[in-house]
This record gives sequence, C-alpha cells and structure tokens, in this order.
Amino acid sequence: YWYSELFTWRENNYFLSSLWNSLRIGLGSALISSISGLGLVSIIAYRKGVKRRFWEMLTLFPIALSTVVFGVAWFHFYQGHLAGTVPLIFVVMAMHALLTCPYWIRIVLPTLESIPLQWHTESKMLGKQPLEYGVRILWPWLSKTFLIAFFFSFSLSLGELNSTMMIADETVRTLPLEIYGAISGYRFSYASAVAVILLILSVSTFLLVERSIGFFGRLK
Repeated sequence: YWYSELFTWRENNYFLSSLWNSLRIGLGSALISSISGLGLVSIIAYRKGVKRRFWEMLTLFPIALSTVVFGVAWFHFYQGHLAGTVPLIFVVMAMHALLTCPYWIRIVLPTLESIPLQWHTESKMLGKQPLEYGVRILWPWLSKTFLIAFFFSFSLSLGELNSTMMIADETVRTLPLEIYGAISGYRFSYASAVAVILLILSVSTFLLVERSIGFFGRLK
C-alpha cells in the first residue's frame, strides 16, 4: 500500500520531487568531487615531506568538522553572498562535493601513486603528447578506481541529512529529508517505505559499479 502511495501526488507527499532532487544532487556533487579531487590528488602525489602532509590535512578538513556545523556555515555563506543569484540546489551540490571529496581522494590516491614513474619518462622519449599519455596510459590504469570513487561519492550524497537540513528549504527536498519529515509527523510506515527505496538506490549503485568494472575488464 505505502509503495503505491509514494507515486501519488498528495499533501505531505513529496517523494517524486525528493527522488529527483536526490539523484540530481548526488550526480552533480559526485561530478564536482571528481573534478576537484583529480586536481588535488595530482598535487598530493608529487609532493614530499611537510608540503604533502599539509595538503593531506587540508583535504581531510571537511571530515573533521561536524556536518551540522558545516551546514550552518554554508547557510550563512549562502544567505550573505549567494541568495537570489545562485539556485540553492547548486549550493547543496557544492556542499556535498566538499564532504565527499576527501573520500574520493583516499580512494584514488593509492592507485595514482602505484603508476611507475618511468612510464611518463618513456612516453616522452617516444614522443607522446601529454594528452595521449593520459588517454592511452593513465585512463586505462585509473578508470576502475575513478568509477568506484564516483559512485561512492554519489552514494554518500544520497544519504546525507545533517548538512542538507541546515540549508535546504521547501524548494530542495531530498529522500533523507523526506524520511526525517515523515518520522517527525509520526508517519512511520511512509518513512519506512522511503527508506527502503533509498536503500535500494544505494545497493543498486554498488551493483552497477561491479557490472561496470566487469565490462571494463572484458574490454581489455
């Protein structure tokens, strides 16, 4: 009964819009996290000593903060500088990207550092351009790890509640916010149904990663 109710438009039922927002925010934040993470791992991988420790600590800083404090800080930043100019959903994407980027870096960095240094030297000796080296050498080596990091960031964003609660309004509802609102309204059956959908989405994400990794393996 409750699963059919999820797809009916009625008062206090924002499941479809919450699902759409969660998917958009998850994919957008994973993309931002991947782009920013790629730049940061490139910096960290080629640093030694104090400089490397500094960059590693800097990338871990969002994890050290409480997500509630993180959300409140973003709320004040949005209200003071971005309100009325930048849609709130993009701010939530950026906020989630900052929270998931440290995990993205921790997943990708060991794989990047495992690439033999002589590969770059040998490619230059063979007259290969940097773009060709990246596409033909680095990408096949890193593609599986990138895929895992991307969808792991996506899954983390799907389940993020505290920071989103601090900044979101009625225009940006996500599945965790829908669950929280239903529990606050003592609609436990509805909350449980939405939670099961969220669980299925998260599990499906990792199944998709497994299938994709197998597909890339067959291509090789």
